[in-house]
Amino acid sequence: MANDYENMFRLFLRSKQDPKLAGTIDKLGSLMDSEEGRNLMRLISSGGSDVIKTASDAALRGDKLAAKAALSKLLSTKEGSAFVTKLADLVSGHR
Repeated sequence: MANDYENMFRLFLRSKQDPKLAGTIDKLGSLMDSEEGRNLMRLISSGGSDVIKTASDAALRGDKLAAKAALSKLLSTKEGSAFVTKLADLVSGHR
């Protein structure tokens, strides 16, 4: 798991030097500020954080299946689905 954190940290450091990567991070920030991002954050703050904790605990135990199942509950909501659609558009370059 530490390797994942190291990779994320390296990616963050590279984003400061790589304009394309920095742009993607900026777009992700904009997505979080969008209506879909705010709706998802409201859902998380009104009880969805338990789902994230469950997924996080499962991931720390190495139980990827349980982590995926927990997150699927959150992302299958109307708010989660709208956010995932916007995220997929961002990743595929349609935004």
